[in-house]
Amino acid sequence: MEKTSVKINIIRNDLDVQVKPSEFDNVIFVEHSDDLHTVSQIVLSGKYNKTYSVLSYFITLRDETVLVDGDRLFICLFSEIAVVDLVEDKIVNVIKYECWQLFGIYKFKNGYFVRGEGSNMFLNRNLDCVWEIGCIDIFANPKAENEFEIHDDYIAVYDWYGSRHFYNETGEFKTEYHPEYDMSKNSLDGYYAYVLYCCKYTEKSTWLFPIRKSD
Repeated sequence: MEKTSVKINIIRNDLDVQVKPSEFDNVIFVEHSDDLHTVSQIVLSGKYNKTYSVLSYFITLRDETVLVDGDRLFICLFSEIAVVDLVEDKIVNVIKYECWQLFGIYKFKNGYFVRGEGSNMFLNRNLDCVWEIGCIDIFANPKAENEFEIHDDYIAVYDWYGSRHFYNETGEFKTEYHPEYDMSKNSLDGYYAYVLYCCKYTEKSTWLFPIRKSD
């Protein structure tokens, strides 16, 4: 069976310039905001050769936030997942989750693992939530090189306090604490580390917060 490849292009990302859906071709999904500045382009090739535009306030799409599974395209944007039927060439569902930001969606076992800022979820094929598990802070850790790993039988994610959480399709089955990755041990460094972390995920360098690198 021929597969579909995905490429993400960032067309516009400037907070000084507002954009409108009418200015771009094949707009498939627009964030619920009157203040749009970012345009990401999804280029599909292989079984499906299509190009879609997605508009948002400032979050850009990345490889992790777009997934093709068969005839469906999934787009994670903030707390929503849009489902595009590639045969009908239209959005057939938009699901909002109780999570401020979704970092990525991944095929795992008989469903999908969704990595969020405040919680991680496992969804079935219909995108119903099978389980959702949070932590005492957020699932982000700039110190850990292997911050997120996905394997055949398990997924591992670090949180802000240096705990590594292990999941399978039934939920979390193990947690390991790594003090060398505990971002709470120096609050000043931790604050600026989070700023840089957010900038990495928004493809911006300095605008999100005033950045001053610590010594």
